[in-house]
Amino acid sequence: MSPPQKNMETSNEVTKLDFRKILKSNGVTDQVSEVNVKDSGLKGEGFISQQIYVEIKFENPNIKPLNLFAKTHTANPSHSEMVDELKAFEKETLFFREYLPVARELCISKGQEGLLDIYPKCYYGDDKTLIFENLVMDRGFILLPKEEMQNLDAATHALKTLAKHHAIGHAMIQTHGGPEKFFHKFKNLDFESFTIPTFATMIESALENNLNTIVSLLETNDIEGGAEALAKIKLLLNGKSYQLIEVARKSLTNDEFAVLCHGDYWNNNMMFKRDPDTNKVSDHIAIDLQVTRYNSPALDLTYFLYTSVKSEVRRSHMQELLTLYLETLQKTALDLGFPIDFTYDDLFLAFRKKLDYGFYFWVCFGPAMEILKDFDMNEVGDMSNFGNAINKLIQNWLANNTEAGKEIANNFVDLLKEYDELKIN
Repeated sequence: MSPPQKNMETSNEVTKLDFRKILKSNGVTDQVSEVNVKDSGLKGEGFISQQIYVEIKFENPNIKPLNLFAKTHTANPSHSEMVDELKAFEKETLFFREYLPVARELCISKGQEGLLDIYPKCYYGDDKTLIFENLVMDRGFILLPKEEMQNLDAATHALKTLAKHHAIGHAMIQTHGGPEKFFHKFKNLDFESFTIPTFATMIESALENNLNTIVSLLETNDIEGGAEALAKIKLLLNGKSYQLIEVARKSLTNDEFAVLCHGDYWNNNMMFKRDPDTNKVSDHIAIDLQVTRYNSPALDLTYFLYTSVKSEVRRSHMQELLTLYLETLQKTALDLGFPIDFTYDDLFLAFRKKLDYGFYFWVCFGPAMEILKDFDMNEVGDMSNFGNAINKLIQNWLANNTEAGKEIANNFVDLLKEYDELKIN
């Protein structure tokens, strides 16, 4: 018989789980007295799942309660159907419950077990629910405000983690005899979310709406360089910018270096710990491995650097950040016994080739960063309404924040100049 569970209105998929059995399978054999399940309050922090807090109390009062973090379907049936088509929970469960244990054996054999500290502990997973350690309550990790973007300190730690993730995946793929054999064993880790029409339409509509928002902001604000930017952006309407995202995603050739990408590596899918005395980042963890794919590491890099890093940091420290990433990638791969012959010139060329992916995802979500905390997937209804729902929030926010709108337009003009300098024509 399962222990009593309180506050069970949050999610049937979570409350019906046998937490006593889950804990036992993870080596926790102490008698459970109570399971408290409650909403996390993280309304706008996840596009794929609903986040729930679980507190486990033990019969022995001397044992500290265990705090867990559950991810499950939202209450929106249309969204849940799309998530199932994306294989999001299935993929993340595969990553944490099957891929990582094998990766741990590899790392241990090379004396590098600590490499896997870049991921949280996963207690349970299936195609509906995942249960993780609660990094906030038990280990002091935090999400950085997505609208503030990352400074150099935070970006440095994030890129080191990404490089380790890529290197571990590279070593795993090589250990298993190459990508074909690897993905035969770990099926769907390379499943491409953009093959799902509902998901592709959701991204395309959000991108198109934001392009129109930027057009409106450029037309109503007197900004230096605004006219030139407006002329260029109008050429990208009617699905043309989305086509550039698709070209960047699909343009991997057989001779290009590829890895197991995180797939959604941005500020909302990573957590930081800060030193209380210096406020400097002391630890970093990657979360939300639901959109993994096999592609150039530059796909993750452009996506991260444009959606998550302050523009002035990226522009002033681009070479430094890419060099740091590459050095960490090469060292980690070498430590695991699978050195990578990949130069800075190779990396920078790949970055420029994949530039459209990161740049247009900034266009897709950048103007909405400030208001995403108020976004509730349960209120969207059918996922065909996603773009319009985001657009409505943006327009309502901009109506009350005219100066912020002007800043978005200025940022876009500067970003477009940067894009033009880097883009390979």
